[in-house]
Amino acid sequence: MPLGGKRIIIVLGALAIAGAERQALLLARRLKGEYGAVPEIWGVWDPSPSTLGYEDEVPQHIHHVRWQTSPLVRLANLVKLGLALRRARPDVLMPFTMPPNFFCGLIWKITGASTCIWNQRDEGFTRRPQLGERLAARLTPWFASNSARGRSFLVDTLNVPATRIRVIDNGVEAIRPDVPRAEWRRRLGLDESSVLACMVGNFQSWKDHETLIRAWRVVLDGLLLSGENATLLLAGGAGDVRLEDLQALVRGLALEPHVIFLGYVPDVPSLLGAVDIGVFSSKTEGAPNGVLEVMAAGLPVVGTNIPGVAHLVGGGDRAQLAEPGDEHGLAERILALVRDPALRRTLGTRNKTRVEQEFSPDRMCREYVGLIETALANPRAFS
Repeated sequence: MPLGGKRIIIVLGALAIAGAERQALLLARRLKGEYGAVPEIWGVWDPSPSTLGYEDEVPQHIHHVRWQTSPLVRLANLVKLGLALRRARPDVLMPFTMPPNFFCGLIWKITGASTCIWNQRDEGFTRRPQLGERLAARLTPWFASNSARGRSFLVDTLNVPATRIRVIDNGVEAIRPDVPRAEWRRRLGLDESSVLACMVGNFQSWKDHETLIRAWRVVLDGLLLSGENATLLLAGGAGDVRLEDLQALVRGLALEPHVIFLGYVPDVPSLLGAVDIGVFSSKTEGAPNGVLEVMAAGLPVVGTNIPGVAHLVGGGDRAQLAEPGDEHGLAERILALVRDPALRRTLGTRNKTRVEQEFSPDRMCREYVGLIETALANPRAFS
């Protein structure tokens, strides 16, 4: 096997499922099962004792790095992380998301790893102190990004040579729902007469749940004369946005009970099996997993016309994208799908086919394996 016996430690901020974490777990499982590697996953930012699941396949470990303290204590904590990783004897370090990228870029050489691959999962909206950030990037030999915008951030902001960066699109699995469509709808108190739209995404400031909620008021107003019924589901965990503010907006627009906050949903495939339309409103994105999961479920997507989303849906479905902050444009596109089941089926089938052809886990893992092999053969690309 290409990576037989190679110890690969994937370093995450938290061991809690979100887009980057799902990608890391998917990669780790395939690196072990199909390429003979020995992966582990570490969480270094969030001390909560959670796991990503599949611990029997991929060992998971928490080593919390306390950062909200004095510079000297921060440095000591980074050294402790480096020594803890050294005891795990990694051949390759693969940090995902900015805090782990930053930490591992600074300390990877003391871990004994042969190389380190920085994984840029956004467009640069989660930042570390700029001087330290650039030093970490300068010390890191190889980079992967899941979007062209992430690559541009590395080149334009962190001064990373383009030759050291590989753009590797996310991969997503089409998973059969465990819970039947009718059962999910029963739990929500809804039947087949209601068209369900859903946005999957944690409540972060770079997303734009507010515009989507305002658009939903326009959608319901547009359905008044026809008597049709539509419900918006918001599935996601806590982020840096106050959920209470969004709930107050829902009440102020008289949208109860037409907007339902589901919180974190562990079984996204079953949820999407009960849904008719995927929606995704955001100000900026790298390559949102929430869009790919909707596409893999065979659903149409209405979203924001930003590069990360437009790349995923491809040229054929860009007509379903509204400009950022345009609640009326978003509502117009949602209404068209609410009123046209045949169009929903056509676009959903096209999305599913696109995911299978362009965003398969097999393709993603092959490209990562190629990068890992290159990194091991050229461990100090910067020197």
